[in-house]
Amino acid sequence: MKGRFQLGLMIAGLIVAGLGLTLYKHFALGFPLLGKDVSTVWSIEAWVSFKARGQAAQASLTLPDQQPDVRILDESFASPGYGINQTNDGGQRRAVWSIRKADGRQDLFYKVKIRLEPGINPNVNDQPEPFIAPVLPEPYQTAAKSLLKQVTEHSADTVSFVGSMISQFNAKEPGQNTNMLLGMVEEGVKLPDLLVNLLHMNNIPARIVRGLHLEDGRRRQPIIDMIEVYDGTEWQLFDPKTGKAGNPDAFFLWQRGAKSLLDVMGGVNSDVRFSIISQNAPTRELALTQANQDGAALIDFSIYSLPLEVQNAFKIILLIPIGVLVVLFMRIIVGLRTSGTFMPVLIAMAFLQTQLIPGLVIFTSPGIHWFMDTVFP
Repeated sequence: MKGRFQLGLMIAGLIVAGLGLTLYKHFALGFPLLGKDVSTVWSIEAWVSFKARGQAAQASLTLPDQQPDVRILDESFASPGYGINQTNDGGQRRAVWSIRKADGRQDLFYKVKIRLEPGINPNVNDQPEPFIAPVLPEPYQTAAKSLLKQVTEHSADTVSFVGSMISQFNAKEPGQNTNMLLGMVEEGVKLPDLLVNLLHMNNIPARIVRGLHLEDGRRRQPIIDMIEVYDGTEWQLFDPKTGKAGNPDAFFLWQRGAKSLLDVMGGVNSDVRFSIISQNAPTRELALTQANQDGAALIDFSIYSLPLEVQNAFKIILLIPIGVLVVLFMRIIVGLRTSGTFMPVLIAMAFLQTQLIPGLVIFTSPGIHWFMDTVFP
């Protein structure tokens, strides 16, 4: 009786440990429960081009960083003849291409692969930076103060204030103060920049962000200016064209802050264009790559750390106990007669190698029956 209890306790412990490891690999490391599970991987390519003037040239491009609901899987650069360095400019990553001498058209490429993963939230300290309220030239300063006072009276918090202010600029018939400020837009000031200045005048932290709508097969995709506003606890994203708050579906933030997206020295006619394509990839391979990058210790002791040939052999071996369990269930519980315990499992594994139809042809041939009757009478 005591031996049965110890055996049962050991079996229960192994089952709990196995289930625990399975759930950990699924929820913490992202391994799928189904082997054929696939995920969408977005590839975004930035194409930088400019005309060099026969002297030393340098190009600096803002690079995307980790952000909520998005995982950056891989990055690559293509720049023949150029040296490439990554720098950190005020918390913003930048790629810097440089060459001693260049002449004519120059093409530089940066490619990033990402996967949308709702729920992930990288631990990034992203507090608002100190700012000084701008002073606009008259009569815009007076119009701005009047507009801010009017919007404050018709809002309850930061989010409603920003939405109400943006709606003033997008109304079919803007008010007198709004019309006055829209004159700055006609003079060349971008609307997102004007909105950020107005928010700073009302002592609300805000900044320009730039991003891309993820659409498969898009070439020359334009980068879009949006506004992020700090509501006291977190940053809220606003569309300056609609005033709608929240992250749009399939939107990838490329840059935070109003600094230039691309800087080129030693060249003219610089431009950056974006192309986007989506591909399906096995979720298991993506999770394995990410776990190796993160240094998950569990992966070092798993079957995935072995060579592929050994992995395939283990997959076949691990099918034997499962097949034996099925055969025993059919014999003992259902009452089905079988050719021993292991013979059906071995035949099924042979079908895995030969495929079902060729295996059935071979198995039903007279030579196989003679061999079975001779060896296993």
